[in-house]
Amino acid sequence: MAEKTIEDHIEETAAGAAQVVIDGQDTTAQPIPHLIAADRHLARKTAAASTALPLRYGKIRPGGSI
Repeated sequence: MAEKTIEDHIEETAAGAAQVVIDGQDTTAQPIPHLIAADRHLARKTAAASTALPLRYGKIRPGGSI
């Protein structure tokens, strides 16, 4: 079995419930802002690890007066 990375732990925590009460059968889901923050964090880590160079498009304009 492969070792779990921090990304795996973040995904599991975000997918799980924030609070669970067994006898009273009460569960509370993770707050939406926390899920969004976890998703952004994982996306940024994936983008930072990628080796692809971003493409930039722009117009070349001569400077100064002509």
